[in-house]
Amino acid sequence: MSREWVTADPHFNHFAICKFMDRPFKNVWAMNTFIIDNWNDKIQPRDTVYVLGDLGWGDMQEVLDLLNGKIIYVHSLEWS
Repeated sequence: MSREWVTADPHFNHFAICKFMDRPFKNVWAMNTFIIDNWNDKIQPRDTVYVLGDLGWGDMQEVLDLLNGKIIYVHSLEWS
């Protein structure tokens, strides 16, 4: 059985968000890995995920290839 999920503003590849939002990571790769691991712990490949807000910055293909689920983008024009 597939599930539907909603998340918002993960800001992959955006290290400045660590400063703005007090995210406790030494670098963007540590932040991305943490988010991807937590995402994939919950989301199965057959699930649908609605991402509201800013998915990320720059070249997202590497990150997208690692994320489980069918992703529906709502907001980020570059990734919708």
